[in-house]
Amino acid sequence: MLAARLRRFTSGNAVVVVLSEEAIPGGCQIAAALALPIHFIACHEILCPGEHEHAIGSVSSRSAVIHATDHSLPQDFIYHQIRIGQTCSRHEEEKWRKVVPAQTITEKTVVVFSEAIPTVDHILAGIMEIRNQQPARIVVASPVISRSAFDELARQVNDVIVLQTEAHPDNKTSQVDHVPHQNRRKIQAI
Repeated sequence: MLAARLRRFTSGNAVVVVLSEEAIPGGCQIAAALALPIHFIACHEILCPGEHEHAIGSVSSRSAVIHATDHSLPQDFIYHQIRIGQTCSRHEEEKWRKVVPAQTITEKTVVVFSEAIPTVDHILAGIMEIRNQQPARIVVASPVISRSAFDELARQVNDVIVLQTEAHPDNKTSQVDHVPHQNRRKIQAI
């Protein structure tokens, strides 16, 4: 269903980008349906200590976005969390580059796929990293997204394409057509 809503991006000047390992199977399904290449940028939330439900930002291998809302956290804690997150992201990306080669996204339409987007925290650093590579357009696609995340992303990217919005989609199962587990060999074939 989501792939059908993304058909207008099937030109050769587009690429599907996933921002977490969990999104790779669904991203591969979308990329295959649209006959587009897939690119992986690892992103992680930076969680507030003691409040594992509250993110203070996100990090990718080359970008970090921190909310300016909590000044009580020590700067060295934030710095170390960014460094740890960037190191983890680089390792994940290196692992997947062995299977899925990196794609150039400069001057291309980038379709960022996520299974569910309860908040924008886990993808803002990825959006920043994509933006720094100067794509022609950034489109976020997800089966389900929270209303607040939709509103925030609408200000950050060119287009947000979803199947449904929810108050809190944290507990939603994927709305993508059944996505079987994809092993690395299968992903490489796609």
